[in-house]
Amino acid sequence: MMSFYRRWHFWTTVFFVFLYVFFHIKADFTFPIPWPDEAVFYYPTNNLYFHSTFLSPEINPNRVLFWMPHGFMYVYGFLFHFLGNGLATTRHISMVLMIINFLLLLKLLPKKYIDLIFIAGLVFISTNCIIAGNVARMEALQLTISLLGFVYLKHGRYLLAISILLLGLLVHPAGVFLLFSGVAYIIFYKHNIVEAKKFDYIILTVIILICFAYLYYLSLHLDDVKMDFYAQINTRKNFSFLENLAQFNIFICITGCLLLLVISFVAYKFRNQRPGLLFILGATLIVIRLIGRSFWYNCYSSLGILLICISFYPPILDFLNHKISKPIYSKLILSILIIIFLIFTYVVKIPISNNVQWQGMYIDYTHTNPFTISRKKEIINQLKLFLSTDNKLKIYFVPEGDGVLFEDQLPNNWIHFFPIFNNNKPDYYLIHHSPHLGNTYREKVNHILKTKKHHLIFSDKEDKWYLAEKI
Repeated sequence: MMSFYRRWHFWTTVFFVFLYVFFHIKADFTFPIPWPDEAVFYYPTNNLYFHSTFLSPEINPNRVLFWMPHGFMYVYGFLFHFLGNGLATTRHISMVLMIINFLLLLKLLPKKYIDLIFIAGLVFISTNCIIAGNVARMEALQLTISLLGFVYLKHGRYLLAISILLLGLLVHPAGVFLLFSGVAYIIFYKHNIVEAKKFDYIILTVIILICFAYLYYLSLHLDDVKMDFYAQINTRKNFSFLENLAQFNIFICITGCLLLLVISFVAYKFRNQRPGLLFILGATLIVIRLIGRSFWYNCYSSLGILLICISFYPPILDFLNHKISKPIYSKLILSILIIIFLIFTYVVKIPISNNVQWQGMYIDYTHTNPFTISRKKEIINQLKLFLSTDNKLKIYFVPEGDGVLFEDQLPNNWIHFFPIFNNNKPDYYLIHHSPHLGNTYREKVNHILKTKKHHLIFSDKEDKWYLAEKI
């Protein structure tokens, strides 16, 4: 028979995975709405799948973009061969990766503290993690690589762990920080190393060859790589640390973490312990969020804060056990305090109603999908009344990510055009007004409709579509 721990672990895991899938389905294309980043990352993936090239006329017909490493495109493009393409498929892959991340996270937790599974599950079904699993971006894949690498670090398979963390460099620049944190852990815990197996050396050799092959590919496009690298740097030129703190309400998080750091320092000082695996990984994830500045990285900071809290759990529990006679009460009190702290720092924020928002977007449990096939066909048919299908036309969608969902409905002569690093101009603009636009696009769309000439071409309750020639 299964032990109590195994039963608790299994059914709690199943429960939170079920909830995560439920929230993912309900989030649909409103939490978040199709985002510009998704178009930038989806089209190279799709062109790799269909044409074996990253060159994407939808965003830049002149050259390949090197805005990010292409590991994401390779992995998702490969999966397209089995699952089919499309933005919905891409988001579902991210969901599956986040579920894998949850399972890997549980592998990192100390097994004897069963209440930590419940705490980790609450973070998993909160807004930041749901968003990471419902968007065509790199965070879910980067976390999978990083957590897998740290699982092998935990078991002393250092060579295999570093090999896996090396792959993160091909997915996102954040992989650099995670690789260095893995090396830092090895420096702290050299004595835990397990003798490398033949398999570990094979994997390391293969991954090094992959990295060199990609470096060779970059060398063939060195000028474009430099241009896009400097463009990335310029986006962070006006970096304001205080602004970054305010953006995520992270000032409260950092204050709380500093308090925990002091407690941890005292505990480790008296227990003569070095920083553990969870602490190193958690601190690294928080640093990535602070340096990266983007709200898409909130999933990193959420998991980082969770891991740091868990790393403090054993020493604080030991302290409480000396003060409280029954250990069960100590665990209960500490678990409640951690959950309160995670709620206070916006790490636990479960989207159970319209009032729980992320960047002004929310899960609308009463709203139907605005991008059904029948509705998209109807919108395009209305658009054909204004535009000729005989002419080659470049259509710019607002929000820009909407165009990805229309790729299968546009006439052959029309193309969703979202120009990146090129001076070509679209011919027409298709503007989508919706109650789910969020903070970023609500103001932009309202401004366009107030200041530019436009025609209403389709209306369905709260969703309206407008055509404009110039913006």
